[in-house]
Amino acid sequence: MKTLHLSIIMAFLGFTGLMLSCDNSVYGIWVSQSPQELLNDSATIFVGNITSVNILHFAKTQLSTMEENGTDKNIVRNYTLSLDEYKVDVEEFLENPQNANKITVRQPVTNWSPGMLGGLDEFHVGDRVLFYVKNLDGNNTYSPESFIIPKFCVAKDVLTQKKLEARGESFTIQNGVKVDNNFTANHPIYFVDNENDYTLSGKSFDTLVRITKITGSSPEIVLSKEIHSEAKPCEWIASSAWEFTPQEGEYRMDVTIKEDNKTYAQYNDKFFVKPDVVTSDYVSPLNQLKSGIAANDVLCRPDLQLLVENHEGLPICVKQNSVFKLLHQDWSYPSNCKYDQNVFTAGVGGLITIEKNASNPSSGKSYAPTNSTVVIGWNNTISWINLDDTPSSVTSDWNLFDSSPILPGQDWKHSFECVGNYGYHSEPHPWMRGSIRVLPPDK
Repeated sequence: MKTLHLSIIMAFLGFTGLMLSCDNSVYGIWVSQSPQELLNDSATIFVGNITSVNILHFAKTQLSTMEENGTDKNIVRNYTLSLDEYKVDVEEFLENPQNANKITVRQPVTNWSPGMLGGLDEFHVGDRVLFYVKNLDGNNTYSPESFIIPKFCVAKDVLTQKKLEARGESFTIQNGVKVDNNFTANHPIYFVDNENDYTLSGKSFDTLVRITKITGSSPEIVLSKEIHSEAKPCEWIASSAWEFTPQEGEYRMDVTIKEDNKTYAQYNDKFFVKPDVVTSDYVSPLNQLKSGIAANDVLCRPDLQLLVENHEGLPICVKQNSVFKLLHQDWSYPSNCKYDQNVFTAGVGGLITIEKNASNPSSGKSYAPTNSTVVIGWNNTISWINLDDTPSSVTSDWNLFDSSPILPGQDWKHSFECVGNYGYHSEPHPWMRGSIRVLPPDK
């Protein structure tokens, strides 16, 4: 029986005429760092253009021991470690400026295989590179996190951008809150998938999504769609998003990422949906009408829209995909909702904010509060103020109202005159969702 044990003996013998006859560094496996960690750990950070490449050669020795019939046998292997050394014309220092317009930096080293070292990354003459240099010690070895930056990208803007540690990340939002496998029936789930581009040049990819409801021996496909995503130039992360409104039960979701008709990422996940307590106690429109509630005052489940029959005045609660069909068949939205002004209290304006950074699907920010209840005659006039840095909107899920773009720092008001549940979203940022539950003045 032969057992191979590897240990490292690093003999740093400079070749004749080559730089650096010894190197006392200890190398290990490279662990990626966040932008903030790189800012903290770097002696200097700069952007520059590579003008020349010099290849350095170092003699290395790998020693391994092989156990054979109870005896250790030493095996020595000599090899050459080749590293690039770049001369760089400095364009701009981003952190800890140095009194230099030219800097020489060296390629980083890691363990390629047990007992054997190799260089990480390779750049070329003409590349514009953002370099993180941990130690200004003459070698000036740059971090493996250093990267090519296109000429059209502003280095300071790229420096602190979020980068994913892995190939991608995904999360889910329901009712404006990040949720992990604890979903509620009849409320839309918004899925966000972030992919690491590994380039600032911009690219596109397709996300194929299939959600299956697990129902014994005959699973039912309840969602199947393909989403095309464009990664913006000068940004590391590209996002795709999709929405699904589940019923109670168990589901499986399969996601495939494709680029240039080639699959390069795929994952699946199971999730469970619990019953909606509010929905469980829901009273039908007809029973509400029989109990003396006016048709315009009938309360539907949050995922349904109230319509009233034009001739008989009968109420009905329907799903969104049925609304527009019924509007052409003698049904209408509630209107002319008139209440006795004597029951009104002095009006109080409701306020909802569009949170800062809500335009970033990874932030978990949205409308605040996400779900609101108002009473007609008390606080049924709502103001939305945009605290984000980009335009947003307040757009009805049922085409009942639309703010048009709300610019940063601006607000928009809307008065709700009829009882009901009013879902809304942001047109430019559809992962942002909110709802208003409107009660009559006597509630």
